[in-house]
Amino acid sequence: MHFTDTPKTKWTKLLLTKRDKLRTQSTIPRIEATWQYAEHPKLSAYQELFGFSSAHIPISYPQVLATPLHLQILSDPSFPFPALGIVHTHQKMRTHQPLTAKPFHIKSWVEGHRVVRSGAEFAIHTQVQQDNLLVWDAEMIILSRAVKGHGQKEPRQDPFVQNPSLCEQWRFPFTLGRKYAKVSGDYNPIHLSPLAAKIFGMPRHIIHGMYSVGKVISMLPESISEIDVSFRRPILLPSSVEFLADQ
Repeated sequence: MHFTDTPKTKWTKLLLTKRDKLRTQSTIPRIEATWQYAEHPKLSAYQELFGFSSAHIPISYPQVLATPLHLQILSDPSFPFPALGIVHTHQKMRTHQPLTAKPFHIKSWVEGHRVVRSGAEFAIHTQVQQDNLLVWDAEMIILSRAVKGHGQKEPRQDPFVQNPSLCEQWRFPFTLGRKYAKVSGDYNPIHLSPLAAKIFGMPRHIIHGMYSVGKVISMLPESISEIDVSFRRPILLPSSVEFLADQ
């Protein structure tokens, strides 16, 4: 798929289309989408939301701008998993060159999946070019419970901040998911409504993972060039959140 304007997603098609859940294929086929001349109409709103300066384009911003492209991949007829109820579990991002307000050339693709404890995980890869140079890339890991997982615990290391040099308390209000959706374009119902979230086994709706990332990055030096994030538990809305950081 190729776009020169903002990709438009019909949410009814994205959320309600029935999928084959890998019944007729062994894995997710390669689905690729590009978006040339991606402008930045909501950059200032994103910067204002997190308190970034108008001269700084944070490392998390291209991931948000690419959301309409990711939704095109998820709504492609050959994509086997339903988009409703998928969960963002991991995010990697790197900047290779300083980001500027020039238009982005964005390429995203998905190919393959792996079975995990509670379903299937797949990766959406994204690259951004400016002036024919790779300036940013990312890998977004998403969990779908549409297929049965293997049920076995997988080893992981929980985060631990031994000597925090920074400690803050944040309040995430009930309406934060809707507020962030207006900036990001991600209107997944699990972020908007407690009723919709309960359908997928959550007691209330949850904040977007990329909101949490943006909030954390706003506390870090602007020079940061690489992020590796695991979303271990959902942040229910409303919630009080503790932020700890060390060197």
